[in-house]
Amino acid sequence: MPKLVSAVVCFFVFIIITCGAQTAISADSISGFPLKIGLLADSQITTYNGSRVALYRSKTIDAFVNVAIRPPALEELSPQMLKYALDQLYNEKVDVILYLGDGANSGGEDELNVLFSTLRGSRHNHNSVPIFMVIGNHDYLGVGNTSNMVVRRRLINRPGKPKNKPLTKYDVVTRISAFNHESTLLANKNLTSGCFAYRDNFDSLLALKNHNNGLYLAGLVGYTEQNRPAVEIFLADTSDYMYATKPRVPNSVEGYGAKGSISSSNHISNDDNTQMTCLKRFSDEAGSKAEYRIIAAHYPLQDLHMFYKGDWWNTYIKKNLLSWTLNNGNNYWVSGHTHIDMGKVVDTMKPYKVGPNNESRFDCINIGSTTDKHAHVAVLGRKDKEYVEFPGNGGLFYKIIPMFDPAANESLYSDIKKDIEAIRKGSQAHS
Repeated sequence: MPKLVSAVVCFFVFIIITCGAQTAISADSISGFPLKIGLLADSQITTYNGSRVALYRSKTIDAFVNVAIRPPALEELSPQMLKYALDQLYNEKVDVILYLGDGANSGGEDELNVLFSTLRGSRHNHNSVPIFMVIGNHDYLGVGNTSNMVVRRRLINRPGKPKNKPLTKYDVVTRISAFNHESTLLANKNLTSGCFAYRDNFDSLLALKNHNNGLYLAGLVGYTEQNRPAVEIFLADTSDYMYATKPRVPNSVEGYGAKGSISSSNHISNDDNTQMTCLKRFSDEAGSKAEYRIIAAHYPLQDLHMFYKGDWWNTYIKKNLLSWTLNNGNNYWVSGHTHIDMGKVVDTMKPYKVGPNNESRFDCINIGSTTDKHAHVAVLGRKDKEYVEFPGNGGLFYKIIPMFDPAANESLYSDIKKDIEAIRKGSQAHS
């Protein structure tokens, strides 16, 4: 049986077996959005093997980008901060967590090993509440913008340390796909109501392809619960530069990673292999009755363009994103990448119009890092105490949760002090 046909059959069989008779019903008879969705991003776990010269990590470099300088202690403790961030979300009794990319700093094998070990450990310790991940530029590019393997090896290796492999994009999406499938299966074993279903295009990928010639991982998460509105989550790969011209920035420095992209039909190609077509097809083949659609992406919508002459690429993306919207207007775009200050997250909660004539829109929220100066996570979903109504069409609510609040996070500060002392004692191992 061909891989694509097999994937479609397995997806429908999975829905029938695990979700049973649960179906979506019309918005007129629902009791509200059924989920609380945890959002976090940009932990950028950094290898101990890398250069201590702090290449691309200096005050001079950070002065040119909108990224808070994270202290050396947090550079070392980013895995612990990720674990704490996940605990914060689980304490909010979230139903699902979306990790919005950049779990690693340079796509080093040891960085990704620590990332997935931390995610799996937290998932296991919290009743297998699912975590779904999308890829970010730092997960497969050296310091987020370097694809050259020679340079990437230098960034994550130094003499006297075990060899550290820079993972290709195919290596990384292989791990993401497996992790997302695990999350679905484990979650449905523990749910007493509702059901998750997951499908992606991994079986159709070619290992020899890379980020700039057609390699993207597109995932669809569906959630259904009796007498509640159905929800669809598109796990979008916004590092998808199919048909894009190789970007450059001044001095011929490689520009991948600065901006994102999603492949769609355009004046170069009208084929059916683009990501926009793929995810829309997944939704159609699942017989979607979703009342809400959420796009989980690393890049915010305004960053979906590259360094092209004119603005035609961004125009095509904006126009074709109409195919990802629901007619009822309950469309949301959640993203990371910007390392935005916690106090400015509310400023990102604005509609972004799409379509040839701006006839539809996504209501957006962009969140920052789990380890920067103003580190935070967020929850989006049904109403709860201390939650604020989200300025969108669908009656959702949100809460921004700070990571550094001495009054509320005494246990975190205690753990950090212990870890700093452990690092100090073992500093020779990292020198």
